[in-house]
Amino acid sequence: CDISHGKGNAILLPYAVKFNYDAVPERYDKIAGAMGLNVERSGRGEKKEALIDAIKGLLMKAGIRETLGQICLREDVPGLAGKTMRDVCLATNPRPVRLEDAIAIFEEAL
Repeated sequence: CDISHGKGNAILLPYAVKFNYDAVPERYDKIAGAMGLNVERSGRGEKKEALIDAIKGLLMKAGIRETLGQICLREDVPGLAGKTMRDVCLATNPRPVRLEDAIAIFEEAL
């Protein structure tokens, strides 16, 4: 799978938000507010979906229209997930990530 780090992060961002949102909803709600989303009166699920949709829209505006499945193959997922598990940034992720979680996130992004 030949994808730059930045583009991979961008493509995976909506899926990472979906995975992490319930661990720190207040942080994501602040991001939604900063993006101009009017979600104060919405329920948690609506807030999460509105933020994810807004991120996807931002990616489209930035010209990032590919899905992971257009760049990588399903057989690439275990290797990508393994690399993710070795990333030191996982230490600051708001929710613990197991290998199975990483695989599921990559598969959903396909």
